Amino acid sequence: MAEGRPVGQRLAGLGKPINLRVIALGLDNFKSFRKKTRIPLRDGFSTISGPNGSGKSNIIDALQFVLGTATSRGMRAERLTDLICNQGGKNSARVWIEMEGTFPRADGTLVTKQIEVARVVRRSRSGTNAHYELDGDSIRLTDLHDVLRNLGFPTSGQNVVMQGDVIQLATMGGVKRRQVLDELAGTKEFDRRIGEAHRELEASDRCTEDTKLILKELGSRLGQLKKERDQALAFQTLTSRKASLEEDLTVLEVTEAEVKVGAKAQEIESGQKAERALSKRRETLTQALEEKQSDLREVEAELAAKGEGERMQAVRAVETLRAKLDGAATRSAELEATQKAREAALPEAEAQAAKHTKTLAELDQRAAALDGQVRAKEGAHQALAGRMEAASEALSSQSAAQLDAAQQGRKLREEQERKRVRERELTERDRTLAETISRLAAEEQHLSASQTEVSGRLGEVREASKVAAETYRAQRESTAETTERRRKLLQNLNAMRAGLESVSAKVGKAEREVAVAEDRRTQALLMSGGKALGFLRTKKLDGIHGPVSDLVRFETETALAIEAAAGGRLNWVVTDDEHVAKRGIELLRQSRVGRLSFAPLTKTRGPKLEGQAPRGAAILGFALDLVEYDPCYEEVMRSVFGNTLVVRTLQDGLPLIGRYRMVTLEGDILERHGIMSGGAASRSSRSLLAAATAGEEVEAKKQAFYELERQQSAARGALREAEKAYEAASQELAQASTKLAEAEAKSASLNGELRRLEEQGGSPAKRLGELAEELAAQRAEAQAVSQELEQVRAALQAESSQLSSLDDTGASSAFEALTREAKQLETEMRAIEVELAALRTQHAEVRAERRAVEERLASAEAGLVQARSELEALGVERARLEEEREAMRAELSAREGELKALSGELLALAQRRDAAREAAQAARDAVTQADHELRSLRESLEGLQVELTELRERATALRAAAEAREIEVPGPEEAPPDLGKERKRLEDTLGKIVRELDGMGPVNQLAIEQFDEAESRHGELEEKINSLDEEKTQIRTRIVGLEGKKKVAFLHAFALVSEAFSRTFAELARGEGRLRLEDPKDPFAGGLIIEARPRGKKLSKLEIMSGGEKTLTSLAFIFALQEVNPAPFFVFDEVDAALDGVNTDVLSEAIARRGSDRQYLVISHHRVMLDKSNQTLGVTMRKGHGTQVTGVTMDEADAENELAEAGASS
Repeated sequence: MAEGRPVGQRLAGLGKPINLRVIALGLDNFKSFRKKTRIPLRDGFSTISGPNGSGKSNIIDALQFVLGTATSRGMRAERLTDLICNQGGKNSARVWIEMEGTFPRADGTLVTKQIEVARVVRRSRSGTNAHYELDGDSIRLTDLHDVLRNLGFPTSGQNVVMQGDVIQLATMGGVKRRQVLDELAGTKEFDRRIGEAHRELEASDRCTEDTKLILKELGSRLGQLKKERDQALAFQTLTSRKASLEEDLTVLEVTEAEVKVGAKAQEIESGQKAERALSKRRETLTQALEEKQSDLREVEAELAAKGEGERMQAVRAVETLRAKLDGAATRSAELEATQKAREAALPEAEAQAAKHTKTLAELDQRAAALDGQVRAKEGAHQALAGRMEAASEALSSQSAAQLDAAQQGRKLREEQERKRVRERELTERDRTLAETISRLAAEEQHLSASQTEVSGRLGEVREASKVAAETYRAQRESTAETTERRRKLLQNLNAMRAGLESVSAKVGKAEREVAVAEDRRTQALLMSGGKALGFLRTKKLDGIHGPVSDLVRFETETALAIEAAAGGRLNWVVTDDEHVAKRGIELLRQSRVGRLSFAPLTKTRGPKLEGQAPRGAAILGFALDLVEYDPCYEEVMRSVFGNTLVVRTLQDGLPLIGRYRMVTLEGDILERHGIMSGGAASRSSRSLLAAATAGEEVEAKKQAFYELERQQSAARGALREAEKAYEAASQELAQASTKLAEAEAKSASLNGELRRLEEQGGSPAKRLGELAEELAAQRAEAQAVSQELEQVRAALQAESSQLSSLDDTGASSAFEALTREAKQLETEMRAIEVELAALRTQHAEVRAERRAVEERLASAEAGLVQARSELEALGVERARLEEEREAMRAELSAREGELKALSGELLALAQRRDAAREAAQAARDAVTQADHELRSLRESLEGLQVELTELRERATALRAAAEAREIEVPGPEEAPPDLGKERKRLEDTLGKIVRELDGMGPVNQLAIEQFDEAESRHGELEEKINSLDEEKTQIRTRIVGLEGKKKVAFLHAFALVSEAFSRTFAELARGEGRLRLEDPKDPFAGGLIIEARPRGKKLSKLEIMSGGEKTLTSLAFIFALQEVNPAPFFVFDEVDAALDGVNTDVLSEAIARRGSDRQYLVISHHRVMLDKSNQTLGVTMRKGHGTQVTGVTMDEADAENELAEAGASS
């Protein structure tokens, strides 16, 4: 066997097996197999034979046992422990089956895998334990069947046919026989879905009846609610009148307050008149004071005229000198920066000159290369001329008849050669002239462009120089501003970092507080469930939702009431189903940690609420309504809280004893039958309250933590923004400093360039005039040479035509060959001449470009000389500035001495000024006394004003309150003459209405809303009944549809099995067989009839056939079922017992034919059956040794090896 691993891993990435087969069956201490025995099974048809009682059927039982397809009773055992061999000396039995299959991989290749399925049963003092294994790993039966079905291996047991199954099929009624087809057609699933639909229909019927009862009760309440609503409406009318009278009283109060405000305002007006008289006296005193102050100003003016003016002039002179020193220092720095910029620009100018020098060298190389090409082409041309001469001499040596033509041709060719020489001379001269003209034109164009460029550049540089100077000044100011802004940003950044550190510390503290609160809440919940619940919480089993106390939410105020209402049921553990609950109970029992109650969601059902809770301020409602939970726990919560009512106090619940079970907010309990429980709650009984309180504390701590986190995040964001701003300011400062230096250098550079351009402005004009005259002469000569060249070429063309006509007159083969050669040579000479002309043109262009580069090099070298001279001038100017600064320092020292002497003279004038100030102070004191009197009067007025303000505020508040209540209040001018009488009238009327309201007694103020709600609820219930009727119609329609689909599935399976039965019966009995339904229209109302006509007999039903015919017919039906529902492995247990030799032979051949693509294991005593099989296993029973494999016969030569292997294992 391959190493045991879970099938999900071993078969991962593999498809469904192509040919799954059983290769061996193993038994160890199972029933009569006392010793461990492995029975190899071959492909095809295998048989088992042996005496009765030797244990043949135990092999079939072992197969059913290991595959879980039979109960212990089905294996002829009362209990599982009866399957253990008592004589084996072991307390366990094990059966295993080995299978092998070829599986396709995803890439299309095939791989062979082996699988082992085993089942073990053990007997111990604590009971019986049995489990299944798949490749050595424990597995549940349902999971095992899922794996086998995925592999195509049957798990229903239909592939195992016992002798009793054949007899039962022959004797069973038609309905049971039809039910065999039901299972094959899968009608059970349809029956399940139809049953669910019927249950839904019953639930809808119950819901409809309940709704109708509620509707009836609600209808009876509407009448009483209508009476209460009418009383409430009357109460509202009186209340409205009462509010109207109260509004009138409010208007009266506002009017009274505003009348008092008018009186107080008149009193203040009288005081203000007295204030105006006192103010006039103060003005007289103030005029006297101004005269004294005028005297003081005259003395101060004299001081300013005699001393301060001269002093300020001296100060301004000192400041002027200092400013000049600063300007000289700035100019010195500017000159230094300009000098550095010039020094920095020198390498670039030198590099440009070097670049022009390199370009000249490259152009010289190109010119030399072109000269070589020209010489090569001229050599080729001379060679072709020699060959042309040789061809001409060969033509001259022809016959006498051609001699004259040849001589004439030779003369013409000589003349042609002379003209070609002249043509070449003219061409060379034309080329030379073209080069000269091109050079002169380029120079002219360069000078014109240079002059235009210099003129334009001169204006641009002047403007740019002004802009650069202004830019330098603006950039210097911007740099100072940026430096100050960066300093302030740095201070802000440091403050924000300190603030962030403080907030981060608070966040850490809040996080620790949340953890502590969470721990307190967890401890409170653990205390509520005890040790067992704490243990179960740690296991975290699948399917466990948790205790009820974890699944409900409620207000802290109701915690004691909820805990009292639920009691110990708060510790119920909610599970998915009863199986999970069973696992939990077993785990608690094994761990011995205590007991718990479990509430499976699939089984728990609680009582419905008994109508609505009674209304009243002291009644909070049903406990179930005061908790929040997930809707899936509805039934569990009904079981936990039932119909328990929550009231505020014991006194509130006393009138309701006998009608409800109640709890109070203090945790007291009032049972419906009268028992009352209460008192001081112990600490353990307040665990839910403690958990709720801790939960609220956790939420509060979390909110504080989240707020601090938000603040921390905001602080970090602000810090990042501040850091970005500081970084931007730093970068801006660096850029500003760079731009300042650049602006300074640019300004100096532009000034130098301006001077150079002004010096160079007039030089190109003279050279342009000279070039214009030289160009005119060269162009005239070029035109004459071109005309002569055209004449020479025309004469050459005429002579060539004449020479061609002479050549044509003396045609002979040799002569024609020589003529063709001469023409070819002439063509090649012309091509070379064209190439020579192109090369000479290129040579001229290179020389012209070289001259332009030489001029640019000269210009660059002149610029270098100019830059060096400017550097020398800058050094001289800097030295001059230093001398001027020294002279200004000396003058500043002298000016500062003069300023010190002038300060002594000013001291005397200051003493006179002090005397004048004392006289002005006396006048000021008189004014102060008048101010004191005026202030006293004003304080009195302010007191009156405060009273007026208070009155106005009260009036304003009363008016605002009236306006807030939307009461329109007229002005005080519209007040009634007798405010007291009007107030009494309103208060009397209001008292009468109050007495009427008191006489109405208790009024249900909610009756109007309750009546509307009840009426709306009545309509909703009617709509719900209509909706339920529609739902029931839909369910009935679904049931009809499922019934139809069930019938179609059954008829399809019936058609397949019927067709297969006809074939298999013809194969086994050489006759005709058919299946027929008792009621074809309603197949489920009747049974299945099997009719057959064996060869040579009449058509008859299965029930009236002979024993052998019944067996063959039943086997044909079984084969038909197997064809429709194929499997790789089938077992027959003595199904041929009722057959004679001939029919057994037919059956064995049918099995052998089917064994080509599946395995058959047959228990039989017939020799013919054994002979037709591929493998025969013989079993015997030896006393004291149990069942043993004693012999095997097969048609393969290697059978002995497998027999030896089986014997060794036994």
